[in-house]
This record gives sequence, structure tokens and C-alpha cells, in this order.
Amino acid sequence: FASGLIALTTQTNPEEGGGSLGLPVVEIGHPLDPENSYYVDNDNVQAGYVATRHLLARGHRRILFLGYDKRFFMMENRLKGFRQAMAEFGAPVDEDWIVPARMIENTPDFTHLGEIFQRAERPTAVVSMDDPLSIGLSGFLNTLSLTVPGDVSIVSFNNTQVGQYHTPALTSIDVNPRELGMRA
Repeated sequence: FASGLIALTTQTNPEEGGGSLGLPVVEIGHPLDPENSYYVDNDNVQAGYVATRHLLARGHRRILFLGYDKRFFMMENRLKGFRQAMAEFGAPVDEDWIVPARMIENTPDFTHLGEIFQRAERPTAVVSMDDPLSIGLSGFLNTLSLTVPGDVSIVSFNNTQVGQYHTPALTSIDVNPRELGMRA
């Protein structure tokens, strides 16, 4: 018999599931109602800021934000951190370069990305929301005769083994899923 429920934050209130069973619920991620929820989460504004600042500190000013999915607070917060870092460095944000992709599916509009990366004033760097998305982007850029990191630098999230062993290895923010699970 379960004595509690740990749920990944969703678009609906998990209390409706666990709470109706009389179970305490802890969410991993930013809940819909943080004032009335128990949850653990990363500071995703800071994570987006750190990822972007890493690229800005290396001289990049034309940075694309890849993998935006407005259904998730995490993405909204990472985008907020991205915007803060860009503003701090006086770098313009091209709204056309906030490229969506459905979380988990990791399928951006490659036609749109191709148009962006074939422009004379193309991005020189990307803040990407997930390692598999970054690996896919790396392969796609290769089809455009662009190299990573020679032509385009990428900072990713999740610090997966796949990303660590990718060639070249990804620069990736570790979101500490094991620690979040332990804390929950």
C-alpha cells in the first residue's frame, strides 16, 4: 500500500489524483499552485541565465533559444533567464530565434532552423533545452556544413551520458534529477 505520491509536475493538479486517495503528494518541478503544494525544483531562471551567460562570456551575441515549450514552467523560467542574460550583455533577442519543440519528442521545425542557419547573420550559438535535442541539432548543422563548436556553440541541459560521449561532448547544465528525486 502506498503512503505517498511523487509526481512530475504536469499541466493538471496531481492533488486531484493522489489527494483524492488521501495520499500526500510531492511534485518534482514547479507546480501550478506553489503556495499550496509541496515540491522540489531547480532554479530554472538561474539555469537559463547561466547557460546563456556562458555563451555571452565567450563573445557570442547571436544566440538562438531551442526547445521552447510554453506548456511547462521550466521552459518559461529558462527563457526568462535567457532574456535576463541577453539584456545584461546588451545582446538583442530575435523573437524568430525562440524556436519551439515539444518536450520529450525533441522535434523542432528543421525547415525553419535551416532558414535561420542559412542566413548571413545566423546564430553563432544555441541554448538548447535537452541533450538529445542538442545532438539532433548538431547532426542537422552538419548537413548544412556547419560544425559544432567551430561554427555554432551549444549549451544544453540534463548532462546525460549520451551527451557526454557525443563527439564533441556537449556542454550541458546538470539538473540533478537523482537529487531532486531523493529530496522529493
